Amino acid sequence: RERERNVETAGEISSAPFRGGGGQSTTAQLVCGMARLSGNGLEKDVSKAVDMFTRAAEAGLADAQFFLALLEFQGLGVKQDREAAMKWLKKAAEQNHSASLLHLGLLYHEGGQVDRDDGKARELIVRAADMGLADACFEVWCTILTGKIHTHTH
Repeated sequence: RERERNVETAGEISSAPFRGGGGQSTTAQLVCGMARLSGNGLEKDVSKAVDMFTRAAEAGLADAQFFLALLEFQGLGVKQDREAAMKWLKKAAEQNHSASLLHLGLLYHEGGQVDRDDGKARELIVRAADMGLADACFEVWCTILTGKIHTHTH
């Protein structure tokens, strides 16, 4: 119960900007957005989660940009908007966000959202692997063994 009370308090603090309060930590908005998205510690509210992710993403937080991209790709809590999702994914990747690098690399491999470019795909996936992202390391390992990018994680 103590943990729930702490998350509720953080949720109230991070909600202050929506009520006209002062500037808030983008990290607090991200954490509370995740709690709102999952219903873990705060009442589940995908719309509020999207609002929190959006504010943190607009402030430049790569994790928030990544999560917002995933929600927009899926249309979860927002209208599905692949163009906006790509914008957020690229912004996070520009900050060397490892999961964003991997997902963007896989999208370059698959084509569709972006022009297919296996060279760019490998570059992004290797950058994510160099950062220690396990899924990216697996992709690199599969590429070495088979000569092909393995896309089971995407």
